[in-house]
Amino acid sequence: MEHIPTHNPNPSSIPVTTPPQPLPRKRNYLSPLSGGLILFLDNLLFGSEFFSLGLNLPLSMAIGFLGAGLGVYYIQRKKEGDAGKTSLLKALMAGAVTGFPTSISGSIVGTGIMLLSGLSWLRNKK
Repeated sequence: MEHIPTHNPNPSSIPVTTPPQPLPRKRNYLSPLSGGLILFLDNLLFGSEFFSLGLNLPLSMAIGFLGAGLGVYYIQRKKEGDAGKTSLLKALMAGAVTGFPTSISGSIVGTGIMLLSGLSWLRNKK
């Protein structure tokens, strides 16, 4: 009967395999939460503006700008890990788009928000 050594005398000859690395996550310009917040606030504040005859327009614009700006800043900074300046620029863009007194859902701006935040799959969902 042949003797089999229980330890390898040459450890450098042991093949070393590395575990598979996870694929890097594709990051969107905006978080899907940020895109959803922008579209939700915009529809909530300006979707039925026709019925109020524009009487609450200044209040809706302020709420849209502040709500989207603060919300997007928080989401991008805390949840997505963006730098402070980057989060602030995204928040200002979101506030301006949301605070503009018209619904953006069916427009090119709304489509752009959906594409930038990865929500474009909603458009093709049946």
